[in-house]
Amino acid sequence: MSYRLSIITINYNNAEGLKKTLQSVINQSCNDFEYIVIDGNSNDGSKEIISQYSKNITHFVSEKDSGIYNAMNKGIKIATGEYFLFLNSGDELENEKVVEKSLSSLAFFDLISGNMIYSTDGIPKTLFTPPNEVNLAYFLHSFLPHPSTFIKKELFQNIGLYNENLKVISDWEFFLKAVVIHQAKYNHLDEVISNFDNSGISSNPESENLIKKEKAEVYQNLFPNLKNEIKMIEFASSKRMVEIQHIQNYHPFLWKLLKGFLNILNIFSSQKEVKLFHKINRKN
Repeated sequence: MSYRLSIITINYNNAEGLKKTLQSVINQSCNDFEYIVIDGNSNDGSKEIISQYSKNITHFVSEKDSGIYNAMNKGIKIATGEYFLFLNSGDELENEKVVEKSLSSLAFFDLISGNMIYSTDGIPKTLFTPPNEVNLAYFLHSFLPHPSTFIKKELFQNIGLYNENLKVISDWEFFLKAVVIHQAKYNHLDEVISNFDNSGISSNPESENLIKKEKAEVYQNLFPNLKNEIKMIEFASSKRMVEIQHIQNYHPFLWKLLKGFLNILNIFSSQKEVKLFHKINRKN
C-alpha cells in the first residue's frame, strides 16, 4: 500500500513523552498515513509502550543509534510516503483533525510549513508562525519548525539524508540547503500542526554554544565567500527580531502589515541570493 504521508517518531528513554505522542497520532480522524517509530533501545519502558500500541504502528525499530539524526535517517530509509512529518517523542499533533486538514495541501510544494506551539511542562507558551517566503537572510536568524513541516521524500533523494556529524541543527542545515541551494518550492500552511515539547537538546540553554559552533561550520561549508556578509546580516537581524517579535505578540494589526511587507522583501532578496550563490560557486 502506498501512502501520501509518513509520520516518523524517534525516541530514547522518554516513555511518558512517547505515549503522549503516540496517542496524538493514533487519535487522528483520518488514518490514511503510515506511522514509523524508531527507538534507540530504550530501557525505561518505552518498548512496552510501543508494543502496547503496535497495531497502530506501521513499522518500528528498537536498536542502539548514534544520535537523533541517525535515528531520523533510519526512519527515512523505511518510510514509503510521498511526504514525511517528524514528530519526536514528547511532541503532539495539535488536534485530531491535523492529518485530515493537511493531506489536501500536500501537493505542488517540496516543503509545507505549518504553525507550531511551544510548550513547557505541558503548558502552551508561544505560537510560532513561519513566513510565506523564506530565503538565506531568513535562515540566518530563524528556522522552519521541524515538527510542523511536511517534507517531500524527493528532497532527501536529491539532497541526501540528515548530516549526522551535526548533533543539534541538522534539520536547519537541511532546510537551508533545500531552499537556498536546491531552490525547493516552499509554502506556508496557516494551520497549527504540532505542539512542540520544549525540553529537547536544541532547546537546552547549555546547547547554545554548540548551536553557534555548528552553524558556523555550516556557513563555512556552504558559503565560504560570504563570511563577512553573513556576520552583518546576523547582527542586524538579531536586533530587528526582538522588535519584530514584540510587534507579533502585542500588536496584531501592525504584525499583519509588517508580515506582508517582509514577504515582499523576501521575494526580491531571495532572487539576489540565488544569483550570488551560483556566481560564487562558478568561481570555486
